[in-house]
This record gives sequence, structure tokens and C-alpha cells, in this order.
Amino acid sequence: MDPYGDLQIKARVDSGQMPGPNFELTTPYLEGAPGAISQMHELNGPADARSLVQYWHSVGFTSAKAYADITPEELQAAIEEAHKVHMKVTGHLCSVGFNEAVEMGIDNLEHGPFAAPDGELYSQKKRGVCGSGAPGASRADVGRDIVSKIDPDGPELKQTNQLMVHHNVPLTSTLAVCESSYMEAVNRKELAARTQELMDPVVSAHIDSVRAIQASQEAQDAFRLGSTPL
Repeated sequence: MDPYGDLQIKARVDSGQMPGPNFELTTPYLEGAPGAISQMHELNGPADARSLVQYWHSVGFTSAKAYADITPEELQAAIEEAHKVHMKVTGHLCSVGFNEAVEMGIDNLEHGPFAAPDGELYSQKKRGVCGSGAPGASRADVGRDIVSKIDPDGPELKQTNQLMVHHNVPLTSTLAVCESSYMEAVNRKELAARTQELMDPVVSAHIDSVRAIQASQEAQDAFRLGSTPL
């Protein structure tokens, strides 16, 4: 979100002006259009993805991170361009599935695999679309559907795991985040209780408050979608 700030901090640390570690800088997110977060540049095609990778490499960045709405064509172009200059690419993906990204040559994957389901895990997956694309459906709905229906030891997920191993692609799983996000879907009450026990009471109360607001908003959205204007 602050690439020039990152560059300045790295420069000051490297020159001894301030204490700090050895930084390896990751480019601003490579995000498609429409983007999920307003601070992100929205790519307008593969050529734009290539030029952004070239530019950020030229000023000192050593890796790139793709985001949820990048198109398959933009991701493929970014990976190819990054590898030309020995940069690695990771991805917080959604519109591009894990299997497809691995076949493209991505170097690492973030979160999931529920964040970026391929057709093997989510029957309604459409190529290049984040989520199902159905009116009123959220990205979280996709994850909940997969968690409730896919066996962790089943053939679908095993195929994805084997493909990643074959291509030497690691996964930054962030299991704690995924677990809490879909906890209600799998109804693991014991895990929920243990999570709250470990959590600071102030944080736990805040999370409960946020979830109540989200549930209220989802109920209102569902009512509006199901209502017929008079």
C-alpha cells in the first residue's frame, strides 16, 4: 500500500541511518478490475501487468503479489515478466484458481485453498470470476460451501495438493484466519470455545460485535434481494 515508504525505509536501513532488518520488498498488489480495495491500482490487461512488474523491479522490488480479482491473462503475464528478472510471484487469489495458478508457474500461494477454489472444489467456479458470480452471493459463501462439502482427505483436495508438490509451490495457509472465518459453517463449537479462551477478552468482544453487525447487514441484504418493490 505504501511502496515509496518501503523504499525509503529500506534505503535508510541499508545506509545505517536507522536500525532494521534486511528488506526484500514486494510490489504493490497486482489487482484486476474492479478491485476489492480502493488503494490498489486496477490492471487494464496483460501489458499493464508486465509494465508494472518491470517498473517496480527497476526501482528495487524483488517479488510481486497478485490479488483477488486479477484475470488469468494478467496473472500469466505478470509471472512471465517477473521470472525474466528473477522475481518471484505469490498470490492472494480468487478469480484464478490454485490449480490454474500453479500450472502458470506461480511461486507461492496465500490462504486457502478455500480463498481461490478451482472447479474441483467448487462446482460453480467460473474462470476469471471471483466467487460464483451469482446475484447476492459473496466470496465468503464460496468458502463456506467448500468447507461444508469437501472432505479434507478426499480426492479433490488431494489432487490440488499433489499438483502443488509436483511444481514445488508452497502454501502460506494462515489456517487460524481461515478457521475463524468459516467456523460457523462447520459448527465446531469446541474449537470456538477454545479460541475465545485464548483470546484477549477485549478482542473477543470486538469480534462478537463485528460479527453481529455483519449478520444484521447480511439479513438486510437478503431481505432487499427477496423484496419486490411496490
